[in-house]
Amino acid sequence: MPVIDKIARVSASSERKNHEAVYVIDADRELRWESDWQDGEWLLFEFSQMVHLSGMEIQWERAAALKYRISVSPDGVKWSKAAEVTDGYEEDIRRINFDRPVDCRYLKVECLERATEWGFSIIRIGFNNRKPYRIRKEKKTAGRRPVESRGRFFTLQEKNGVYWFRSPDGGRFLSRGINSVSNADGAARPDQPSYNVISRYNNIREWAVSTIRRMRKWGFNTVGSWSDIAIHNFNMPFTVLITVPGVHEKKMTDIFNPGFETMIAEACISQLDRYRNARYLLGYFIENELAWYGDFPWYTGHASTLLWEYMKLPAGSCGKKRVIDFFRDLYKGDVNGFNRVWEPGLEDFSGLLDITELHAKQDAVYQDLNRFAGYVAERYFSVIVKQIRECDPNHLILGCRFADNAPDPVFIACGRHCDVISLNCYHPDINLFGRIRKLTNRPILVTEFSLRAMENSSGNRNSKGAKVTVPTQNDRAAGFIKYVSRILGIPYVLGYHWFQYFDQSPSGRFFDGEDSNFGILDIHDREYSPLVRAMKRMNSRAESIHAKCRK
Repeated sequence: MPVIDKIARVSASSERKNHEAVYVIDADRELRWESDWQDGEWLLFEFSQMVHLSGMEIQWERAAALKYRISVSPDGVKWSKAAEVTDGYEEDIRRINFDRPVDCRYLKVECLERATEWGFSIIRIGFNNRKPYRIRKEKKTAGRRPVESRGRFFTLQEKNGVYWFRSPDGGRFLSRGINSVSNADGAARPDQPSYNVISRYNNIREWAVSTIRRMRKWGFNTVGSWSDIAIHNFNMPFTVLITVPGVHEKKMTDIFNPGFETMIAEACISQLDRYRNARYLLGYFIENELAWYGDFPWYTGHASTLLWEYMKLPAGSCGKKRVIDFFRDLYKGDVNGFNRVWEPGLEDFSGLLDITELHAKQDAVYQDLNRFAGYVAERYFSVIVKQIRECDPNHLILGCRFADNAPDPVFIACGRHCDVISLNCYHPDINLFGRIRKLTNRPILVTEFSLRAMENSSGNRNSKGAKVTVPTQNDRAAGFIKYVSRILGIPYVLGYHWFQYFDQSPSGRFFDGEDSNFGILDIHDREYSPLVRAMKRMNSRAESIHAKCRK
């Protein structure tokens, strides 16, 4: 008789409605045990007779235990430790060999410390009464850096001058991702035609499993930004985009206020705790397309204008006071030097408090504007990266998804604090990539690119959105091959993420009207066959192409 059939009773310290303890031994993988949200919870098995056990297997849900102990007893009174785990993580499927084979009537899983902000949740438990599991151990190699290169999380590596992510199992990894992977278009206007496949699946898990299978068939290996959080649970690398309230709306002008640090801390604590021990998290993005040019995230033909935004602030604001500090330091306290570049003339730098506009006298003003953007960027990246590291020291920080370009000092500040420079770049510019690399000495991840065709089956008019329009779907396929081939030849590029999984609604997004054929699927869930064939072809060859590129 299998051990599972000898279980007389399963109980727990706590259980939540529809997530009872008994569900850890049923055959339905949709059901699971979930405890209250606190440390020290436990799960107890009582067998109908003495059983001989050499180990067990536990499949954790996202609400996993960081530390837990397996205890056994012949009578439910006298207990002894059979095994202990101190490095658990979300979605872990852990095979555990006991310290020695045991005969017992009772077995307890003691959940000592949580790996997430939630409680503890186990999908399935199995018992081994045969030979101990064969568990592969890491080989020890002289000179190997065990933490950075072979830890439980993604890191970076350079080999023969070529950059890669390094996966938790030690293999090289080139990120090929898709953005906005979801079962419905959350940006569509109400009651307008849009992508929605919710009704085709019995539950969210079934959709997620099907979608990952589809992505892998296309040759993709990463879930990109703005994707459904449910798809993070199925052993495919994914990214997380950290959002900070007010940063976009106030155009970066509130970040010298002491309250900004509190706001960053609260945002990180609320968003990162659940991912601290997530094995398949590739890394964090810090917001998206921030307004490094003051009024826009991208260059519009005029000089950087973050300074203009700060000049409009009230005299007593922290941001306005920092303008004084910036210019005083830049001109080494020489107000006459400032007056030679800027109008109006000042008797003292404190006069800036009463001015809402500055006018240039000479071209040196452009350098000052860019330097001020870097001054703001240094504050932004230093504060948020410090807080991320405090909340989660395990994962990479992938930068802030620049909208194609930024002033040089901004790139420098990002490179000083982040592990990777992320770039939303629809038109690959080798000179731009080279400039960023020279400024930051960091590898680059292309986090957004796409093409749209006037020939499409969603009815997209492509009236708004990135201007990468081609006539036909065959042209989209050819454009994908050309783009990917070009960036794979850059040794410090870590991969590429396509925007997006499905077409936008032909009536446009509710917040900006964007109505583009950016999808691999149309709004009816049908593949664009020429594009899919091109993606399969390039994705299957991507690693070998990238490995052959030269500095």
